[in-house]
Amino acid sequence: MLFIGIAVALAQAPAGGQPPPPATTPPASVPPSLTPATPPPAPRYPSAVGGRTLSEWIKELNESKDGAVRELAVKALPAFGPDAREPSLKSLLRACREDADPGVRVNAILTLGAIGANTKEEAKQIVDALVLAINNASLGGVIRLHATRSLANYGHFPEQANDAIPTLANIAKDPSWETRKAVANALGRVGGPTKDKPDAKPLPPGVRPPPVDPKTGPHPAAMKALLGMLGDSSVAVRLEVVESLVVLGPPAVSLDQYSAAVTPYMLAIAERTKAEKDKSVQIWLLMLAMRLDGTQFSDANIGKLVEMGRTSDAEVSCQALAALALLDERARPLAMPFARDMLRHAEPVVVGAAASYLGGAGAAAKPYLSDLEAAKAGTKDEMLKYAIGFAVDAVNGRKPPGTTPTAAMPPKK
Repeated sequence: MLFIGIAVALAQAPAGGQPPPPATTPPASVPPSLTPATPPPAPRYPSAVGGRTLSEWIKELNESKDGAVRELAVKALPAFGPDAREPSLKSLLRACREDADPGVRVNAILTLGAIGANTKEEAKQIVDALVLAINNASLGGVIRLHATRSLANYGHFPEQANDAIPTLANIAKDPSWETRKAVANALGRVGGPTKDKPDAKPLPPGVRPPPVDPKTGPHPAAMKALLGMLGDSSVAVRLEVVESLVVLGPPAVSLDQYSAAVTPYMLAIAERTKAEKDKSVQIWLLMLAMRLDGTQFSDANIGKLVEMGRTSDAEVSCQALAALALLDERARPLAMPFARDMLRHAEPVVVGAAASYLGGAGAAAKPYLSDLEAAKAGTKDEMLKYAIGFAVDAVNGRKPPGTTPTAAMPPKK
């Protein structure tokens, strides 16, 4: 996963290894001047695709003896828009489970991952079909890879998606690094809580916090599976693993149990950090340590992130900026000067990421407006110029902070 888009609340925790409390600040309201006067028009979908109606394509998928025709039918169904989901779901599920042609099955899996679900019942049917596809697929095969990727899209149905965790854990050592990476990503998305975490509320002096409901925290099986993948031979997989652990966050246990529960993770992080050679993975291992142990959330460790980001390696600099953005106000005294310096980086992708960071800080980045303007004037890249201009508008209050477009990051190693 490209971590710039991950919304993880990382607040300073009290000493003693307690987990950072959930953020409680509501999102800022959008100024009236930024609210569209009229909603955008609803998209219009065709009544026929390739000369056939929706019902005709569904019939082809169900009845054609030609695998090429059935595959074309699967590809045509999404073009009819959201209203095609309900009438075509049964046929897509059957194709995913039973079609003899692997090309048809793969495309059915891809479509099931894209169409989403309107209800828990639909989500369960899709998750069950994808789990079956994984269990029936060969080692290192594309069906296993794409079914895993599609499963990740149903993390917003945690009660249904949690059922897929044992299957994902069972293929965590697949010979394909792409599949293992997809497993790590999926575990971070389907292993979340089945209930929303309650807002942190101040307690009267001397009052102990109530026990934590395990349903409000990450699934222990997902955490365990990810921990077992921390030493994977592939850098791309390890990076995905650490990012997913950061997303899932601390174990959901009471504070008096927290130290014992988190100790295996902290020991594994320390061991992996000693062996890790990749700078991007090192950045997220440090982020994970701060995520799990509030005493690690310090200016010294923020400074380490900044120093790791001062490199000619574009990916590492972008990862550092992404991590610092998640630390919000606490990191700004060190992170904003770093972002200013990165506006002069040789790689445009880093300049875009630095502008995105400063734009996300909003009015707090006003001391760096002249640096943003200079970066904008100094580039001939129109997309980069637009991204920097967007950041300038965000700093000046003409765009909501945090909506700055983020430059694409280079591929992970």
